[in-house]
Amino acid sequence: TTIATVERIVFFWHCNERHLPCFERLRILVRCHLLSLLEGPLYKGVFSVHDLPTINSILNTCCTLCLSLGYVAIRRRQQDNHRRWMLGAVGLSTTFLVCYVIYHAQAGSVPYPLHDWTRTLYFLILLPHIVLAALMAPFVLLLLRYAWTGNFDRHAPLARKVWPAWMFV
Repeated sequence: TTIATVERIVFFWHCNERHLPCFERLRILVRCHLLSLLEGPLYKGVFSVHDLPTINSILNTCCTLCLSLGYVAIRRRQQDNHRRWMLGAVGLSTTFLVCYVIYHAQAGSVPYPLHDWTRTLYFLILLPHIVLAALMAPFVLLLLRYAWTGNFDRHAPLARKVWPAWMFV
């Protein structure tokens, strides 16, 4: 576990560096966590599968920020900034999906713990969330293709429909 201790020290040292960008700190966090899940005993004690919901929340928050800033950038006609923010959102969403699959592959299904009015609200939000997430992924890939090939006549109208769903998901 000496390597795990060294990895933990390196991680916290990197996170305490003021000049280190937020995305770099998140990248280090996710890397350390994925290594601890994949390598097993070598990284034991650094992270566990139960840390993934917290990481997923951070990833989703950062993705929402990227989507919002990408929207603002394109409204200001800052195409380069828009591209960077949206690629950041795609990267964060992809990382979220990997962490989500790893978590549920190891932890299984986690039932909603309460049996009051919030349970109904939870399922009312969860159901469209799951449906939109599944339906949206191919459209995001299509948006990337249109943008990559410079087909903005098709990219922009589709983005106007996909962006709100992505924000919800």
